[in-house]
Amino acid sequence: MQRIIRSVLDKTVYFEGTTHAVAIFRIGLVCLIWSEWARFFCAYTYDYRGAEAVQILIGIPFFIGTLLLFFGLFTRLASVITALSTGAIYFYLGFFRHYEPFTHHHSYVLFVFAFFLTMTPCGHSISLDAYIRQKQSGRRQSYSDKAETAPLWATRLICFQVSMIYLWGAVSKMSPVFYNGERLQRLFAYFYFGSDLPSSVFFNWMMILLSWGTLLIEFYLMLALWFKKTRKTAVILGILFHLGLFYTLPVSVFSLTMCLSYILFFEPESVTEFIRKISGFGVKERVFQSVEESGGGSSGRARLKIPKRLIAILLSVFSAVAVIYAVKFFVSHPVRISSGPHLRPAAAGSSHVPNKTSPAKKTIEAGPINFSHSNSLFLSKFYEVFISEKVTQSDISELKHLYGKTSFPSEGYAAAVSVYKPRGKFFRVVRKSDHMKNALVKCLERYAEILSSPDAESGSPETWSVQIDFILNEPAEVSWDKLQFDSLSPENFEPGVDGFRVTYKNRVQYFLPGDGFTRSVLTKKHLKQRLSSLFHDVPFAKLTLFRLRSQSIIKTGNRWYELFRGYPKTDAISATEMTEIARNGIKNLMRYQNSEGFFNYYYDTYLNSEHDHSASAGASSESQYNMVRHFTGTLALLHYYELFPEDSVLKSAEKSLIFMKTKLRDYRTANGKEASRIVHNGVSKLGSVSLALLSAVQYKHISGSEQFDSQIIKMKNHITDQVLPSGEFRYFFKENAAESEDMLNYKGFNFYYPGEALLALTYYYLYEASPDEKTELSGLFDKTIDFLLYERPRIYKMVYRSLPSDAWLMMTFDLMIENKITNRKDVIDFVFSEAAAMISHQYNEKNAPYNDYIGAFFYNPGDFAYTDGARSEGLVGALKLAIYLKNENMIRTVGQALVRSAMAVSRLSNTEASLYHAKNPEKALGGIRFKLTRQWIRIDSIQHVASFYLKFIPLLQSENAPMFTDLKFFKKD
Repeated sequence: MQRIIRSVLDKTVYFEGTTHAVAIFRIGLVCLIWSEWARFFCAYTYDYRGAEAVQILIGIPFFIGTLLLFFGLFTRLASVITALSTGAIYFYLGFFRHYEPFTHHHSYVLFVFAFFLTMTPCGHSISLDAYIRQKQSGRRQSYSDKAETAPLWATRLICFQVSMIYLWGAVSKMSPVFYNGERLQRLFAYFYFGSDLPSSVFFNWMMILLSWGTLLIEFYLMLALWFKKTRKTAVILGILFHLGLFYTLPVSVFSLTMCLSYILFFEPESVTEFIRKISGFGVKERVFQSVEESGGGSSGRARLKIPKRLIAILLSVFSAVAVIYAVKFFVSHPVRISSGPHLRPAAAGSSHVPNKTSPAKKTIEAGPINFSHSNSLFLSKFYEVFISEKVTQSDISELKHLYGKTSFPSEGYAAAVSVYKPRGKFFRVVRKSDHMKNALVKCLERYAEILSSPDAESGSPETWSVQIDFILNEPAEVSWDKLQFDSLSPENFEPGVDGFRVTYKNRVQYFLPGDGFTRSVLTKKHLKQRLSSLFHDVPFAKLTLFRLRSQSIIKTGNRWYELFRGYPKTDAISATEMTEIARNGIKNLMRYQNSEGFFNYYYDTYLNSEHDHSASAGASSESQYNMVRHFTGTLALLHYYELFPEDSVLKSAEKSLIFMKTKLRDYRTANGKEASRIVHNGVSKLGSVSLALLSAVQYKHISGSEQFDSQIIKMKNHITDQVLPSGEFRYFFKENAAESEDMLNYKGFNFYYPGEALLALTYYYLYEASPDEKTELSGLFDKTIDFLLYERPRIYKMVYRSLPSDAWLMMTFDLMIENKITNRKDVIDFVFSEAAAMISHQYNEKNAPYNDYIGAFFYNPGDFAYTDGARSEGLVGALKLAIYLKNENMIRTVGQALVRSAMAVSRLSNTEASLYHAKNPEKALGGIRFKLTRQWIRIDSIQHVASFYLKFIPLLQSENAPMFTDLKFFKKD
């Protein structure tokens, strides 16, 4: 036993050896830190509004420390500075400010390794410190010299950390969701396939095999790296494993960091010997040679031989890294000199990218589109000729004459005419000409040829939607690798605003800006899929891309519309229009509710599919359904009924609550009370029971019906039973759960469920509770509020983001204050501080890169617009509280933010005019999408916008409305 203990101590606490391995680790780690973080602390890149000073304060020691650490000068001090600066990055910018990408796991690994590096002798070799020390000593030194041998116990801490990463990575995957390949399917769906996963059995089995392979590899690497017999195999397997991750998932820095750490598992002397062999250093076992001074036989001053080569290598590596990242930085981050924090976009129709292949040409600025009398005359004639399926010389003369009187662009690069037939059938003609009238005539002539050919499909052209795009400037070639989805970058691709001319040899296809909307593009992955489909037989890498912009109009139904981002352009909204959007959303929910009360959970307009994009390929409708979102649909119906009491709406809400009964499971609490929980797919979520109780109480209050009384009491008992001694709620109950209750709660943490639970209990308190129950609930409210305001931010700080999301809690606290359930100042402060944080992360007239971003939210400036009805509901709660407390400043600030948001979310509504592209427009009509260009509809995407409008409309008619409705986005009815 003593021998074993001694052996363990020798390999850990008393571990010594040569220091070349840890020196290489030092240099590699600095390169990885630079690659991950350096660009965020360079001049002109302080994009984190409100944290610019901190970025500068962190950036200065960051660059000083890492530069010194790279060259190994004052290495111990440099390692401490590097560790402190990376710690500040990780903790302040990551967890305190919640800025991306500083919250990611690879940021944690870089910080921890930098911290452990401070305790290693990483400057004893391949460093300027070693050179200076050796030169001062004036003595000979070899690779086996004791001067390069030092205690290496701290490297064992790094190795132990690597093993723990593999261990807990494997443990976290030990669940059926990972075993059966579902989690990998979701990753492949997100990064490669979208919602249309391969349906083959081979694909499913491949996901299962990859899942089990990942699990076994991580467990194997955890142990095998420590033993000499298995180390080489483990290193090769680990490198292959991480290369696979590197090329398939966005974890490049993490993968390289883990591979770099493998060098510390090898015996230090073997690393030194390997370096000696491949470098030629010390072939004669000498790094320094003593040279006799002329005129004497004694040894003189030591003269440097090999360190010159060492310095040259270090400088070469540094220069290469510096040049690569300097080029990368200045290509993607030109100096920003502008009047505001955001650059305005190029005018519609301009390419906003210099053309590298053709002489400079005059940039044509896009003017406003209107439908004046002269413009309408031309469009009427254009459409008349189009549906006639023939073009005469007389038509051409008249069209050119009428076009000359319009305000449409006279010059340009090309015109495109796209035709959308019913059920999503589509074709397009693009013709180039310096004069737009000539290009449009050429398009009509080509359509006449197509429609008159024997192979033409039959149909009625008068039922088709016809879109005209004016491409004003010549498309400019762009590099796919440099293309970004960041609205502040000059290399940005803006979905719905930018398009492409795509070429392969002499073949040309156009992906027009509006295709980003009609073809549901939101990310670079989606864009690549859509562009690849233009040339099915050509590898994507062989395609050449030329970016373009256009001005677009469309004839759909009985009128013409100007399009922006693919949907009809709108600049203002009224209360009447909000009502219409909410009504259409409610009608969509009701239209596809089945006889059991089951809503249509999800619909993808682009694919004409009800299969949820986040579900695995073979998932059934039942397994995809979400009971929390089911009851958001019920709540939307009840909110609508309160303003517009239509019997059919109340009947639909009742039907959804009858469906609730089929999911309730009775049990007795620990204190013997009868309780019920909603169980779906083997899981009971706090949110589903909470919204069910809220819906049932509201239904009873509105209708007077007592048919759900027993369920109301039992669900209330269940929710109160979920409050832990700390004041935290249990978020989940899982049948036959393998995890402990604490682990299940931690892993299943949910921001929204506590607010939903408290809102449900508040309604129960107001309309159902007896005096004794009110006393009991008051104590419970204080207990849970204390946890939510003070303990939750500490325990779950890693999930807090810069843009708050706790809208349910904001609505709850407003209700509590207005009904005098509590008068706590910290509750009021919470609502107003959350509102202020939301508004500070809302695009407005000054910082929005595009007009249709105004009113949407962002996490970091430049993010694609988060048009969000859910957060807007929370802001309605803040506005109501401000009105109740007569806080005029908050009334004005929050009210104006809500008007902006009302304008923003209106663009998510599927109208007859915006569904010109749909395969099944009847099913999508009235639905409310997730994003501006994403064609997904779900129960809650409809509910949040509809409920927001239905709560906001009465406030627009209140005496306080003039304080916040003076914006240009609001039209008075």
